[in-house]
Amino acid sequence: MDYFKQRRAYRDFKLYEEDVSMGQNNLYRELLDYANDKGLLDDYFKLKNDALASLTGLTVSGLGKARNSLVQMGLIEYEKGKKNTSIPAYKINCLYDSKRVAGATKTAEGNKRDNAKATDGTHVGQQQGKQGGQQLGQPVITTTDYNLTNTQQDVDNSAVAFWLNQVNAAEKPIILEQIQSYVTDFKDDQVVILAMKMTVENGANSFNYTKAILNSWLSSTPPLLTIESIKAFEQQRKQKLAAKKTNGYGRKPAKQEPTPDWAKPGYVAPVEEKTPEQAAVDQAKLDEMMRKIKEGRDVNAS
Repeated sequence: MDYFKQRRAYRDFKLYEEDVSMGQNNLYRELLDYANDKGLLDDYFKLKNDALASLTGLTVSGLGKARNSLVQMGLIEYEKGKKNTSIPAYKINCLYDSKRVAGATKTAEGNKRDNAKATDGTHVGQQQGKQGGQQLGQPVITTTDYNLTNTQQDVDNSAVAFWLNQVNAAEKPIILEQIQSYVTDFKDDQVVILAMKMTVENGANSFNYTKAILNSWLSSTPPLLTIESIKAFEQQRKQKLAAKKTNGYGRKPAKQEPTPDWAKPGYVAPVEEKTPEQAAVDQAKLDEMMRKIKEGRDVNAS
């Protein structure tokens, strides 16, 4: 099985045939990438449930639901494992075989006829397909050209070339394959290059950093697939961060204590009023202190 043909066929599957949730998509991508990395795209391979749950961010129960959905869609085959005895086994089903391509051709021809009728002013009948087919104005489904033209190869390689020239000239082939797969997802290597530039600007040199950026764009609602949508999103994000900084990240301002009277400009201390008896006592103490000072004695001595 050809990995890149499978990726392109899976992309069309999501666009035109089935609704695939984020959890289901994450599970399928991990299974597909693992099978490709291990050279097992055409064979059964084993993966532990806890490993898949960790990689996909799914709970164990969520993993089971996503897996069952992928089986029902015909994307994978699954053999249940036994606790403490055997590990579950998976197999990726080919999405670009002759039967499926023939079906896609038939669908494309039907869409072309419907569009022709709409152009002539003829009413188009009820939309077909599980997801309601295509509406007018949407791209017409055509058979996928699974052999890249030279032009497309140049586009794909430009992202790879940027990585090799600007980040890591001795990158592993598996990483270069991942770069090309993301170019296929976004249909524009310039989007992938933008994520690479952000990686370099942040002082990182690992494709995992770039991958995290690209996955965040893909998982946004709606997905950020163009340079324009990404720049608009990043601009909004920066504005929100700037607003938080201006407001002290949402913290309440420190409580201001009132200024005491003695610290205010022009403050004059009040004069204490004493009774004649108090004044006489204070004067006697002062006289005794002065007498001791004259005699050279410690004023604090008894």
